[in-house]
Amino acid sequence: MVNFGNANYFNPMDKGDDDGPLLNTGDLGSSARMGDVLQSLKGELGTGTSHVELVFSGRGKGSLGGQRTTPEMFDKTKREEIRQLAKLNDVTLSTHSSVAISGAAGFQQGQFSDDLQKDTLTEIKRTIEFAADTAGGGAIVVHTNEFPRTMHDDKFLQGMREDRKNEKINMASREDGRVFAVARGKKFRVPEWEKINGHYVDINGNPLENPADVGKRVPIFNEEKDDFEYQEIGYDTIKAEVDAWNNKVSDPKKKLSAEREFLIFEHRQQSELEQARKLESFRNFKELRDQKAELKTDLEGWKELEKQTPEQNHERLFQLFKKENPEMKKIARRINSNKPSEIIGEILKKADTGIKHYRQTYMGFAKRDKEIKELYNNIDTIENVGLERSAETFAQAAMYAYQIEKEKGLVSLGTYDTYTKNVKKIVSSFNKNISKFRDKGYKIIGYGAAAKGMTF
Repeated sequence: MVNFGNANYFNPMDKGDDDGPLLNTGDLGSSARMGDVLQSLKGELGTGTSHVELVFSGRGKGSLGGQRTTPEMFDKTKREEIRQLAKLNDVTLSTHSSVAISGAAGFQQGQFSDDLQKDTLTEIKRTIEFAADTAGGGAIVVHTNEFPRTMHDDKFLQGMREDRKNEKINMASREDGRVFAVARGKKFRVPEWEKINGHYVDINGNPLENPADVGKRVPIFNEEKDDFEYQEIGYDTIKAEVDAWNNKVSDPKKKLSAEREFLIFEHRQQSELEQARKLESFRNFKELRDQKAELKTDLEGWKELEKQTPEQNHERLFQLFKKENPEMKKIARRINSNKPSEIIGEILKKADTGIKHYRQTYMGFAKRDKEIKELYNNIDTIENVGLERSAETFAQAAMYAYQIEKEKGLVSLGTYDTYTKNVKKIVSSFNKNISKFRDKGYKIIGYGAAAKGMTF
Protein backbone atom coordinates (compact mmCIF):
# COMPACT_ATOMS: atom_id res chain seq x y z
CA MET A 1 0.00 0.00 0.00
CA VAL A 2 1.09 3.61 -0.55
CA ASN A 3 2.38 5.10 2.69
CA PHE A 4 2.01 8.86 3.01
CA GLY A 5 4.46 10.45 5.50
CA ASN A 6 6.43 7.47 6.86
CA ALA A 7 7.95 6.02 3.69
CA ASN A 8 11.74 5.73 3.39
CA TYR A 9 11.62 6.42 -0.35
CA PHE A 10 10.60 9.34 -2.57
CA ASN A 11 9.69 7.50 -5.77
CA PRO A 12 8.98 3.89 -6.84
CA MET A 13 12.65 3.40 -7.90
CA ASP A 14 13.72 3.80 -4.25
CA LYS A 15 11.37 1.10 -2.98
CA GLY A 16 13.10 -1.47 -0.77
CA ASP A 17 12.73 -5.26 -0.87
CA ASP A 18 10.85 -5.35 2.41
CA ASP A 19 8.29 -2.69 1.48
CA GLY A 20 5.89 -5.14 -0.17
CA PRO A 21 5.55 -7.75 -2.93
CA LEU A 22 7.10 -6.83 -6.25
CA LEU A 23 4.49 -7.38 -8.95
CA ASN A 24 4.60 -6.48 -12.58
CA THR A 25 2.25 -6.54 -15.55
CA GLY A 26 3.35 -10.05 -16.39
CA ASP A 27 2.21 -11.24 -12.97
CA LEU A 28 -1.24 -9.69 -13.16
CA GLY A 29 -2.10 -9.32 -16.83
CA SER A 30 -3.86 -6.32 -18.29
CA SER A 31 -7.19 -5.17 -19.71
CA ALA A 32 -6.93 -3.70 -23.19
CA ARG A 33 -8.47 -0.25 -23.50
CA MET A 34 -11.96 -0.10 -24.92
CA GLY A 35 -12.35 0.54 -28.62
CA ASP A 36 -10.55 -1.25 -31.44
CA VAL A 37 -9.50 -4.48 -29.68
CA LEU A 38 -6.89 -5.29 -32.35
CA GLN A 39 -5.08 -1.98 -31.91
CA SER A 40 -5.53 -2.20 -28.14
CA LEU A 41 -3.91 -5.64 -28.11
CA LYS A 42 -0.91 -4.31 -30.04
CA GLY A 43 -0.52 -1.57 -27.45
CA GLU A 44 -0.65 -3.99 -24.51
CA LEU A 45 1.94 -6.36 -26.00
CA GLY A 46 4.62 -3.67 -25.55
CA THR A 47 4.13 -3.70 -21.76
CA GLY A 48 5.48 -7.23 -21.32
CA THR A 49 2.16 -8.62 -20.12
CA SER A 50 1.52 -12.34 -20.18
CA HIS A 51 -2.25 -12.03 -20.45
CA VAL A 52 -4.59 -9.57 -22.11
CA GLU A 53 -8.34 -9.23 -21.65
CA LEU A 54 -10.08 -7.89 -24.77
CA VAL A 55 -13.05 -5.70 -23.85
CA PHE A 56 -16.11 -4.73 -25.89
CA SER A 57 -18.19 -1.69 -25.01
CA GLY A 58 -21.00 -1.55 -27.57
CA ARG A 59 -24.07 -3.56 -28.40
CA GLY A 60 -26.18 -4.14 -31.49
CA LYS A 61 -24.52 -2.45 -34.46
CA GLY A 62 -22.17 -0.46 -32.20
CA SER A 63 -19.82 2.27 -33.42
CA LEU A 64 -16.10 1.91 -34.06
CA GLY A 65 -15.59 5.67 -34.22
CA GLY A 66 -17.54 6.13 -31.00
CA GLN A 67 -15.45 3.44 -29.25
CA ARG A 68 -18.60 1.31 -28.85
CA THR A 69 -17.17 -1.81 -30.44
CA THR A 70 -18.85 -5.19 -30.84
CA PRO A 71 -17.41 -8.59 -31.87
CA GLU A 72 -19.06 -8.46 -35.30
CA MET A 73 -16.94 -5.42 -36.25
CA PHE A 74 -13.90 -7.71 -36.46
CA ASP A 75 -14.01 -10.00 -39.46
CA LYS A 76 -12.21 -13.30 -40.03
CA THR A 77 -8.96 -11.60 -41.12
CA LYS A 78 -8.76 -9.37 -38.05
CA ARG A 79 -9.62 -12.23 -35.74
CA GLU A 80 -6.86 -14.35 -37.23
CA GLU A 81 -4.42 -11.48 -36.78
CA ILE A 82 -5.36 -11.24 -33.11
CA ARG A 83 -4.83 -14.98 -32.67
CA GLN A 84 -1.43 -14.93 -34.38
CA LEU A 85 -0.26 -11.87 -32.40
CA ALA A 86 -1.11 -13.58 -29.11
CA LYS A 87 0.56 -16.80 -30.20
CA LEU A 88 3.78 -15.12 -31.41
CA ASN A 89 4.12 -13.09 -28.21
CA ASP A 90 3.25 -16.04 -25.95
CA VAL A 91 0.28 -14.15 -24.51
CA THR A 92 -2.99 -15.71 -23.37
CA LEU A 93 -6.32 -14.01 -24.05
CA SER A 94 -9.63 -13.72 -22.29
CA THR A 95 -12.66 -11.88 -23.63
CA HIS A 96 -14.96 -9.44 -21.87
CA SER A 97 -18.46 -9.34 -23.31
CA SER A 98 -19.88 -5.90 -23.85
CA VAL A 99 -20.04 -3.73 -20.74
CA ALA A 100 -23.23 -2.28 -22.28
CA ILE A 101 -25.12 -5.49 -21.49
CA SER A 102 -28.00 -4.60 -19.17
CA GLY A 103 -28.32 -7.94 -17.39
CA ALA A 104 -28.69 -11.65 -18.00
CA ALA A 105 -32.13 -11.59 -16.38
CA GLY A 106 -33.35 -8.85 -18.73
CA PHE A 107 -34.14 -6.36 -15.97
CA GLN A 108 -34.61 -2.77 -17.11
CA GLN A 109 -36.75 0.21 -16.11
CA GLY A 110 -38.32 -1.56 -13.16
CA GLN A 111 -39.33 -4.83 -14.81
CA PHE A 112 -38.04 -7.96 -16.52
CA SER A 113 -38.07 -7.91 -20.31
CA ASP A 114 -37.96 -11.02 -22.51
CA ASP A 115 -36.69 -8.95 -25.43
CA LEU A 116 -33.83 -7.51 -23.38
CA GLN A 117 -32.97 -10.97 -22.07
CA LYS A 118 -32.75 -12.25 -25.67
CA ASP A 119 -30.61 -9.27 -26.68
CA THR A 120 -28.21 -10.00 -23.82
CA LEU A 121 -27.95 -13.65 -24.87
CA THR A 122 -27.25 -12.56 -28.44
CA GLU A 123 -24.38 -10.32 -27.28
CA ILE A 124 -22.90 -13.18 -25.23
CA LYS A 125 -23.16 -15.53 -28.22
CA ARG A 126 -21.28 -13.01 -30.38
CA THR A 127 -18.54 -12.88 -27.75
CA ILE A 128 -18.37 -16.69 -27.65
CA GLU A 129 -17.83 -16.80 -31.42
CA PHE A 130 -15.13 -14.13 -31.18
CA ALA A 131 -13.36 -15.92 -28.31
CA ALA A 132 -13.40 -19.21 -30.23
CA ASP A 133 -11.75 -17.56 -33.26
CA THR A 134 -9.15 -15.48 -31.39
CA ALA A 135 -8.35 -17.32 -28.17
CA GLY A 136 -9.48 -20.84 -28.91
CA GLY A 137 -12.17 -20.38 -26.28
CA GLY A 138 -10.94 -19.38 -22.84
CA ALA A 139 -12.57 -17.23 -20.18
CA ILE A 140 -15.44 -14.92 -21.09
CA VAL A 141 -16.33 -12.24 -18.55
CA VAL A 142 -19.94 -11.06 -18.30
CA HIS A 143 -21.39 -8.22 -16.20
CA THR A 144 -24.77 -9.50 -15.10
CA ASN A 145 -25.99 -6.22 -13.45
CA GLU A 146 -29.11 -8.13 -12.40
CA PHE A 147 -31.94 -6.64 -10.30
CA PRO A 148 -32.95 -5.07 -6.93
CA ARG A 149 -32.74 -7.49 -4.06
CA THR A 150 -33.97 -7.62 -0.48
CA MET A 151 -31.22 -6.87 2.02
CA HIS A 152 -30.97 -9.84 4.38
CA ASP A 153 -27.93 -8.48 6.25
CA ASP A 154 -28.81 -5.65 8.64
CA LYS A 155 -25.41 -3.99 8.29
CA PHE A 156 -26.34 -2.92 4.76
CA LEU A 157 -29.63 -1.31 5.83
CA GLN A 158 -28.25 2.19 6.20
CA GLY A 159 -30.83 4.86 6.99
CA MET A 160 -33.50 2.31 7.95
CA ARG A 161 -34.97 1.85 11.37
CA GLU A 162 -34.31 -1.30 13.32
CA ASP A 163 -37.73 -2.67 12.44
CA ARG A 164 -36.88 -2.33 8.70
CA LYS A 165 -40.25 -0.65 8.12
CA ASN A 166 -38.95 1.37 5.16
CA GLU A 167 -37.55 -1.65 3.35
CA LYS A 168 -39.32 -2.65 0.13
CA ILE A 169 -40.42 -6.22 -0.49
CA ASN A 170 -39.96 -6.75 -4.23
CA MET A 171 -41.96 -9.39 -6.08
CA ALA A 172 -42.00 -10.22 -9.78
CA SER A 173 -44.39 -11.92 -12.18
CA ARG A 174 -43.05 -14.90 -14.09
CA GLU A 175 -45.70 -14.35 -16.77
CA ASP A 176 -45.01 -10.79 -17.92
CA GLY A 177 -41.98 -9.66 -15.90
CA ARG A 178 -43.76 -6.89 -13.98
CA VAL A 179 -42.26 -6.00 -10.60
CA PHE A 180 -44.36 -5.10 -7.56
CA ALA A 181 -43.11 -3.52 -4.36
CA VAL A 182 -44.72 -3.02 -0.97
CA ALA A 183 -43.19 -1.45 2.15
CA ARG A 184 -42.42 -4.03 4.81
CA GLY A 185 -43.80 -1.68 7.46
CA LYS A 186 -47.22 -1.22 5.84
CA LYS A 187 -50.24 -2.04 8.03
CA PHE A 188 -53.75 -3.16 7.08
CA ARG A 189 -56.96 -2.64 9.07
CA VAL A 190 -58.99 -5.81 8.60
CA PRO A 191 -61.73 -7.74 10.42
CA GLU A 192 -60.88 -10.28 13.06
CA TRP A 193 -61.75 -13.74 11.74
CA GLU A 194 -63.21 -16.71 13.54
CA LYS A 195 -60.82 -19.51 14.44
CA ILE A 196 -61.33 -22.97 15.88
CA ASN A 197 -58.29 -24.60 17.47
CA GLY A 198 -56.10 -21.98 15.81
CA HIS A 199 -57.48 -22.63 12.31
CA TYR A 200 -59.49 -20.19 10.20
CA VAL A 201 -62.92 -21.61 9.40
CA ASP A 202 -65.59 -21.05 6.77
CA ILE A 203 -69.21 -20.06 7.36
CA ASN A 204 -70.04 -23.69 8.28
CA GLY A 205 -67.26 -23.93 10.84
CA ASN A 206 -65.03 -26.13 8.68
CA PRO A 207 -61.24 -25.45 8.67
CA LEU A 208 -60.08 -23.76 5.48
CA GLU A 209 -57.95 -25.90 3.17
CA ASN A 210 -55.95 -22.79 2.34
CA PRO A 211 -55.68 -20.36 5.27
CA ALA A 212 -54.66 -17.61 2.83
CA ASP A 213 -58.14 -17.69 1.24
CA VAL A 214 -59.31 -14.49 2.94
CA GLY A 215 -62.60 -14.43 1.04
CA LYS A 216 -63.80 -17.59 2.82
CA ARG A 217 -62.90 -16.44 6.33
CA VAL A 218 -65.74 -15.42 8.66
CA PRO A 219 -65.53 -11.93 10.28
CA ILE A 220 -66.36 -11.79 13.99
CA PHE A 221 -69.47 -9.71 14.74
CA ASN A 222 -69.76 -8.00 18.13
CA GLU A 223 -73.43 -7.99 19.14
CA GLU A 224 -72.91 -5.42 21.91
CA LYS A 225 -71.14 -2.95 19.63
CA ASP A 226 -73.40 -3.87 16.71
CA ASP A 227 -70.31 -3.91 14.53
CA PHE A 228 -67.54 -6.18 13.35
CA GLU A 229 -64.32 -6.53 15.30
CA TYR A 230 -61.26 -5.08 13.58
CA GLN A 231 -57.52 -5.52 13.93
CA GLU A 232 -54.32 -4.11 12.45
CA ILE A 233 -51.94 -6.57 10.83
CA GLY A 234 -48.61 -6.24 9.02
CA TYR A 235 -45.88 -8.32 7.49
CA ASP A 236 -44.75 -9.87 10.78
CA THR A 237 -48.27 -11.11 11.53
CA ILE A 238 -48.67 -12.66 8.09
CA LYS A 239 -45.20 -14.21 8.21
CA ALA A 240 -45.89 -15.80 11.60
CA GLU A 241 -49.10 -17.39 10.27
CA VAL A 242 -47.39 -18.56 7.08
CA ASP A 243 -44.49 -20.10 9.02
CA ALA A 244 -46.94 -21.91 11.34
CA TRP A 245 -48.84 -23.27 8.31
CA ASN A 246 -45.69 -24.36 6.47
CA ASN A 247 -44.51 -26.27 9.54
CA LYS A 248 -47.76 -28.28 9.49
CA VAL A 249 -47.81 -29.26 5.81
CA SER A 250 -45.36 -31.61 4.12
CA ASP A 251 -46.50 -31.12 0.52
CA PRO A 252 -44.23 -28.43 -1.05
CA LYS A 253 -47.09 -27.37 -3.34
CA LYS A 254 -49.19 -26.40 -0.31
CA LYS A 255 -46.50 -24.29 1.32
CA LEU A 256 -47.02 -20.53 1.26
CA SER A 257 -44.75 -17.52 0.81
CA ALA A 258 -45.01 -14.73 3.38
CA GLU A 259 -43.86 -12.14 0.83
CA ARG A 260 -46.47 -13.21 -1.71
CA GLU A 261 -49.29 -13.31 0.85
CA PHE A 262 -48.34 -9.83 2.07
CA LEU A 263 -48.30 -8.32 -1.42
CA ILE A 264 -51.57 -10.00 -2.44
CA PHE A 265 -53.16 -8.84 0.80
CA GLU A 266 -52.62 -5.26 -0.35
CA HIS A 267 -54.29 -5.96 -3.72
CA ARG A 268 -57.19 -7.80 -2.07
CA GLN A 269 -57.94 -4.83 0.17
CA GLN A 270 -59.16 -2.76 -2.79
CA SER A 271 -60.91 -5.75 -4.32
CA GLU A 272 -62.89 -6.38 -1.14
CA LEU A 273 -64.04 -2.75 -1.09
CA GLU A 274 -65.37 -3.25 -4.62
CA GLN A 275 -67.29 -6.47 -3.92
CA ALA A 276 -70.54 -4.70 -2.97
CA ARG A 277 -70.57 -2.71 -6.23
CA LYS A 278 -69.65 -5.83 -8.16
CA LEU A 279 -72.59 -7.81 -6.76
CA GLU A 280 -74.97 -4.85 -7.19
CA SER A 281 -73.93 -4.46 -10.84
CA PHE A 282 -74.51 -8.16 -11.50
CA ARG A 283 -77.93 -8.05 -9.84
CA ASN A 284 -79.00 -4.98 -11.84
CA PHE A 285 -77.72 -6.55 -15.03
CA LYS A 286 -79.82 -9.68 -14.50
CA GLU A 287 -82.94 -7.69 -13.57
CA LEU A 288 -82.72 -5.50 -16.69
CA ARG A 289 -82.00 -8.51 -18.88
CA ASP A 290 -85.13 -10.28 -17.57
CA GLN A 291 -87.15 -7.05 -17.90
CA LYS A 292 -86.02 -6.68 -21.50
CA ALA A 293 -87.21 -10.20 -22.33
CA GLU A 294 -90.68 -9.42 -20.91
CA LEU A 295 -90.84 -6.06 -22.70
CA LYS A 296 -90.01 -7.66 -26.04
CA THR A 297 -92.94 -10.05 -25.57
CA ASP A 298 -95.23 -7.12 -24.61
CA LEU A 299 -94.00 -5.12 -27.61
CA GLU A 300 -95.08 -7.79 -30.07
CA GLY A 301 -98.49 -8.04 -28.37
CA TRP A 302 -99.17 -4.26 -28.47
CA LYS A 303 -97.96 -4.02 -32.06
CA GLU A 304 -100.55 -6.63 -33.02
CA LEU A 305 -103.27 -4.79 -31.09
CA GLU A 306 -102.38 -1.48 -32.80
CA LYS A 307 -102.58 -3.17 -36.17
CA GLN A 308 -106.04 -4.61 -35.45
CA THR A 309 -107.43 -1.45 -33.80
CA PRO A 310 -109.06 1.20 -36.04
CA GLU A 311 -107.25 4.57 -36.11
CA GLN A 312 -110.12 6.35 -34.33
CA ASN A 313 -109.84 3.95 -31.36
CA HIS A 314 -106.09 4.32 -30.83
CA GLU A 315 -106.62 6.89 -28.09
CA ARG A 316 -108.79 4.42 -26.13
CA LEU A 317 -106.05 1.82 -26.64
CA PHE A 318 -103.52 4.28 -25.28
CA GLN A 319 -105.68 4.97 -22.19
CA LEU A 320 -105.90 1.23 -21.57
CA PHE A 321 -102.13 0.98 -21.88
CA LYS A 322 -101.60 3.83 -19.36
CA LYS A 323 -104.03 2.23 -16.93
CA GLU A 324 -102.09 -1.04 -17.01
CA ASN A 325 -98.70 0.75 -16.98
CA PRO A 326 -99.07 4.03 -15.03
CA GLU A 327 -95.25 4.45 -14.86
CA MET A 328 -95.22 4.96 -18.67
CA LYS A 329 -96.94 8.40 -18.57
CA LYS A 330 -93.71 10.40 -18.28
CA ILE A 331 -92.10 8.54 -21.14
CA ALA A 332 -95.17 9.07 -23.32
CA ARG A 333 -95.02 12.84 -22.69
CA ARG A 334 -91.27 12.97 -23.28
CA ILE A 335 -91.38 11.25 -26.66
CA ASN A 336 -94.77 12.85 -27.49
CA SER A 337 -96.39 9.60 -28.55
CA ASN A 338 -99.61 7.79 -27.75
CA LYS A 339 -98.56 4.48 -29.32
CA PRO A 340 -97.81 1.76 -26.74
CA SER A 341 -95.31 0.14 -29.13
CA GLU A 342 -93.25 3.35 -29.42
CA ILE A 343 -93.27 3.84 -25.65
CA ILE A 344 -92.16 0.25 -25.02
CA GLY A 345 -89.48 0.67 -27.71
CA GLU A 346 -88.12 3.70 -25.83
CA ILE A 347 -88.02 1.69 -22.59
CA LEU A 348 -86.16 -1.08 -24.41
CA LYS A 349 -83.52 1.43 -25.51
CA LYS A 350 -83.00 2.51 -21.90
CA ALA A 351 -82.84 -1.13 -20.84
CA ASP A 352 -80.15 -1.82 -23.45
CA THR A 353 -78.12 1.13 -22.16
CA GLY A 354 -78.47 -0.05 -18.57
CA ILE A 355 -77.60 -3.64 -19.45
CA LYS A 356 -74.45 -2.48 -21.24
CA HIS A 357 -73.45 -0.25 -18.32
CA TYR A 358 -73.94 -2.84 -15.59
CA ARG A 359 -72.38 -5.60 -17.68
CA GLN A 360 -69.24 -3.53 -18.26
CA THR A 361 -69.08 -2.50 -14.60
CA TYR A 362 -69.40 -6.09 -13.43
CA MET A 363 -66.89 -7.35 -15.97
CA GLY A 364 -64.41 -4.69 -14.84
CA PHE A 365 -64.64 -5.87 -11.23
CA ALA A 366 -64.53 -9.54 -12.29
CA LYS A 367 -61.47 -8.85 -14.43
CA ARG A 368 -59.76 -7.26 -11.45
CA ASP A 369 -60.50 -10.34 -9.31
CA LYS A 370 -59.15 -12.61 -12.06
CA GLU A 371 -55.98 -10.52 -12.37
CA ILE A 372 -55.37 -10.81 -8.63
CA LYS A 373 -55.84 -14.58 -8.81
CA GLU A 374 -53.47 -14.87 -11.78
CA LEU A 375 -50.98 -12.59 -10.06
CA TYR A 376 -51.09 -14.80 -6.98
CA ASN A 377 -50.30 -17.87 -9.09
CA ASN A 378 -47.48 -16.19 -11.05
CA ILE A 379 -45.53 -14.00 -8.63
CA ASP A 380 -42.52 -14.91 -6.57
CA THR A 381 -39.72 -13.01 -4.87
CA ILE A 382 -37.68 -10.93 -7.30
CA GLU A 383 -34.61 -12.95 -6.28
CA ASN A 384 -36.19 -16.26 -7.36
CA VAL A 385 -37.58 -14.91 -10.64
CA GLY A 386 -34.38 -13.04 -11.47
CA LEU A 387 -32.10 -15.97 -10.70
CA GLU A 388 -34.25 -18.30 -12.80
CA ARG A 389 -34.06 -15.93 -15.76
CA SER A 390 -30.31 -15.40 -15.35
CA ALA A 391 -29.73 -19.16 -15.08
CA GLU A 392 -31.76 -19.66 -18.26
CA THR A 393 -29.62 -17.11 -20.13
CA PHE A 394 -26.31 -18.59 -18.98
CA ALA A 395 -27.47 -22.16 -19.62
CA GLN A 396 -28.33 -21.26 -23.22
CA ALA A 397 -25.01 -19.42 -23.57
CA ALA A 398 -23.12 -22.47 -22.25
CA MET A 399 -24.94 -24.79 -24.67
CA TYR A 400 -24.09 -22.45 -27.52
CA ALA A 401 -20.44 -22.34 -26.43
CA TYR A 402 -20.35 -26.14 -26.47
CA GLN A 403 -21.91 -26.14 -29.94
CA ILE A 404 -19.26 -23.69 -31.22
CA GLU A 405 -16.52 -25.80 -29.65
CA LYS A 406 -17.73 -28.85 -31.56
CA GLU A 407 -18.04 -26.96 -34.82
CA LYS A 408 -14.49 -25.58 -34.55
CA GLY A 409 -12.92 -28.82 -33.32
CA LEU A 410 -12.09 -27.45 -29.88
CA VAL A 411 -13.76 -30.25 -27.95
CA SER A 412 -11.34 -32.81 -26.57
CA LEU A 413 -10.98 -34.52 -23.22
CA GLY A 414 -7.33 -33.52 -23.11
CA THR A 415 -8.25 -29.84 -23.29
CA TYR A 416 -10.52 -30.05 -20.27
CA ASP A 417 -8.12 -32.27 -18.35
CA THR A 418 -5.27 -29.81 -18.88
CA TYR A 419 -7.54 -26.90 -18.02
CA THR A 420 -8.61 -28.58 -14.77
CA LYS A 421 -5.03 -29.21 -13.72
CA ASN A 422 -4.05 -25.63 -14.54
CA VAL A 423 -6.97 -24.20 -12.58
CA LYS A 424 -6.08 -26.29 -9.50
CA LYS A 425 -2.45 -25.26 -9.78
CA ILE A 426 -3.28 -21.56 -10.18
CA VAL A 427 -5.79 -21.52 -7.30
CA SER A 428 -3.36 -23.35 -5.01
CA SER A 429 -0.54 -20.96 -5.90
CA PHE A 430 -2.84 -17.97 -5.47
CA ASN A 431 -3.90 -19.09 -1.99
CA LYS A 432 -0.27 -19.64 -0.93
CA ASN A 433 0.68 -16.15 -2.09
CA ILE A 434 -2.28 -14.57 -0.30
CA SER A 435 -1.30 -16.37 2.91
CA LYS A 436 2.29 -15.21 2.51
CA PHE A 437 1.24 -11.61 1.94
CA ARG A 438 -1.07 -11.71 4.97
CA ASP A 439 1.75 -13.05 7.17
CA LYS A 440 3.81 -10.03 6.13
CA GLY A 441 0.92 -7.70 7.00
CA TYR A 442 0.10 -6.67 3.43
CA LYS A 443 -3.41 -5.66 2.43
CA ILE A 444 -5.10 -6.39 -0.87
CA ILE A 445 -7.00 -3.31 -1.92
CA GLY A 446 -8.16 -4.40 -5.38
CA TYR A 447 -8.18 -7.18 -7.90
CA GLY A 448 -8.65 -6.21 -11.52
CA ALA A 449 -10.85 -7.83 -14.13
CA ALA A 450 -7.87 -8.80 -16.27
CA ALA A 451 -6.28 -10.58 -13.32
CA LYS A 452 -9.51 -12.46 -12.68
CA GLY A 453 -9.66 -13.54 -16.29
CA MET A 454 -6.10 -14.85 -16.10
CA THR A 455 -6.24 -16.38 -12.61
CA PHE A 456 -9.61 -18.05 -12.50
